[in-house]
Amino acid sequence: MRTVFASSVCPETRQVQSFNIEPAGYGPQTAAVLTDLVIRSKASCTDEEGQLLYTPDQIEAKRPYLVVTESHLAKPSLRFYIAKHDRGVLVGMACLRVPDDKRNRNGELRWMFVEPDVKGSGCGRALWNTITAVARNEGLLSFQICFEAAAEAFYRRVGGERLKQTSENQFRYFV
Repeated sequence: MRTVFASSVCPETRQVQSFNIEPAGYGPQTAAVLTDLVIRSKASCTDEEGQLLYTPDQIEAKRPYLVVTESHLAKPSLRFYIAKHDRGVLVGMACLRVPDDKRNRNGELRWMFVEPDVKGSGCGRALWNTITAVARNEGLLSFQICFEAAAEAFYRRVGGERLKQTSENQFRYFV
């Protein structure tokens, strides 16, 4: 998939925000930049009252699960996309896992994070639209989403359906 120019209406301001969505590059610099974005985004997650969900120590303990590596970026089954603001600044990323076995038509949204200062701007929606288009192009019927409780409202708005209550929130999206 080539670069996609995506616009979305910010629900809070009703202003149109524009983002360029493109495949992520490869290499250690890309991995480091994406990891930093993921950690900043995760560290900014809040509950309904606006209280941070994680202390710095908890974020540090989660770091091994938040790192994007060069091997992730090079893995053929992982489709990484980045969002850049219309000024060219990286503001989000998403990754869809497509099964190696083409008979398995169910994927997984592995990561989707946006910079804290663009949450609510439509960046997540622009990434979501790209990921669902990629899923359709890959012939997937659905993909699973594991997410933070803070993101549940977003995944409900875009059509996710709750699978079951587990220690992690899980939704399935039908393409």
